[in-house]
Amino acid sequence: ARLGASYVKAAQGERVMVTIKHWAFNEQELDRSSASSNVDVRTAFELYYPPFEAAIKAGAAAVMCSYNFVNGTQACSNSALVTGVLRDKLRFPGFVMSDWDALKGTDALNAGTDMEQPDPGWFAPALLKQSGALFRARVAAQHILAAIYHMRLDEFPGCKLPCNASRQSNQRTAAHVDLAEEAA
Repeated sequence: ARLGASYVKAAQGERVMVTIKHWAFNEQELDRSSASSNVDVRTAFELYYPPFEAAIKAGAAAVMCSYNFVNGTQACSNSALVTGVLRDKLRFPGFVMSDWDALKGTDALNAGTDMEQPDPGWFAPALLKQSGALFRARVAAQHILAAIYHMRLDEFPGCKLPCNASRQSNQRTAAHVDLAEEAA
């Protein structure tokens, strides 16, 4: 837990938005999109949540919800997990994004997931309007924008928007590899 908190503080101190993942109980790759991790409350709070809690207290901007099911409900659509535990009990103020193509429906938005990755499929405007989730979409946008403004990324984006050249550049230079090895 201490390592995660230190990482969050260091990375975000350099204006790199940290996303902690995978929320929650993503413990296997086999059948990860259909398996259910069934975990009791005590075990969750004593073993699984402390690293997330430490990263949240350190100021992590985002959380990525996982592919798996938790106690029978898909993690990103599990309101008890995303809203009840993450937001209410652990007091997470940032935004929640899905893992890539992890969502199964628009219910994830109402459960507390704010951003669909990689593209809006279930969170497409027409589907949100049809499902009556437009108000919750506004709340999601507030969570995302609050994280951007909190880190002042609107003032100091780090590149000339829309940052296409920076995103397409090679970030694995010899100097970066040396720095990563030194940090390890």
